[in-house]
Amino acid sequence: MIERIAMELKKRKENLHQYYYSGIGHVLRKKRLSLNMTQEEVALGICSNTYLSKIENNQVNVSEEHVYLLLEKMDGNIDDIILPEDLIEFLRQAVKCFFYLDIDGYKIIYDKVIKYEMSVLVLLISFGYYILIEDYENSKITYNEIFRYLGSLEDYGLSVFFLFGCYFSIGVRNYKDTKAIIDLVESDFRFDDYNFALFHYCKFLVYGNLELTTTAFESGNLAKYIFDKHMNINRIREFYIRK
Repeated sequence: MIERIAMELKKRKENLHQYYYSGIGHVLRKKRLSLNMTQEEVALGICSNTYLSKIENNQVNVSEEHVYLLLEKMDGNIDDIILPEDLIEFLRQAVKCFFYLDIDGYKIIYDKVIKYEMSVLVLLISFGYYILIEDYENSKITYNEIFRYLGSLEDYGLSVFFLFGCYFSIGVRNYKDTKAIIDLVESDFRFDDYNFALFHYCKFLVYGNLELTTTAFESGNLAKYIFDKHMNINRIREFYIRK
């Protein structure tokens, strides 16, 4: 039974990574064009011209092996591109930094990913950083950009987007719209402690500002319980200031 569960979790993790591999195509195409190489030249010995065309147009999910081989053919380096599994891990680290109000830690992640092509995950990581440093001008621009690509986010990425989006709306004091989003997504919000606590802390702030005190109190206690569990001094201090 344990082995079956482990296999299922591994499969789901691989599927999560594979979901974003289709976004690599435009990066490979841009590099090929910058070198004035034809699809035939790049594909030779690796795959068919038709398959490369589908990769570049994000019509198929390219494998990690093909990414390496195609980059090698173009005298590229794997450092020229960031793989989905790395971006997803950076996103999870970013959520953790957001949870702890760790601006310095988030800045390190932001600096690592911002140099890459602006995939939706890079935009999402950037979005959280702008909110954390209260740069609401760039937050708004990035929010609108991500909103154009909602279909490119799987469940975890979409939940993080909604979470960051709620904190953005709180930052610009748009409490009514934030409540509408909270009420819409709450039944589907069941991820790790960090996401769960941030969601309920957000709900505490929004419902409190709308004077819906009973629900605000309940969500605030849920958030604080997890903040205490993880010894999140920054959020606990903030909680008592806003209470």
